Amino acid sequence: MIDEEGAYHNSGRSFFLRYYGQDLHLSWFSPGEKTYIVHSPLGKALQIPEHEEVHPEWMLDVFVMKKNGSFVEFARFQPPHRPAADRIHLENGLLVGWSMDQRYVELCAKKAGQAADKGARFEMTRY
Repeated sequence: MIDEEGAYHNSGRSFFLRYYGQDLHLSWFSPGEKTYIVHSPLGKALQIPEHEEVHPEWMLDVFVMKKNGSFVEFARFQPPHRPAADRIHLENGLLVGWSMDQRYVELCAKKAGQAADKGARFEMTRY
């Protein structure tokens, strides 16, 4: 949430999705962390790495503007060849830790505050 003065407040959980073979692992975090596994009725189980550090290729951020209740959304693609600041730590496919690029989140919050009163629009930014 972004309040009337433009300050960013964490307003809920973050989610991370990852497939291992046909099985979906849905994790939430901040605060705490929990992973749900949705087993596929198709195919066989895949060997899951014991320890894994994942750099998400796609990040979706949604901010709620307190003054008018609108949503401001950001989508970011991080190609695999580019060094990423965001990291998800998994053990046996379960989320056990994370670190996100706080500078990017603060940039999004600032842009959200600037865009809130401009109505529906699309803007592309290179980060």
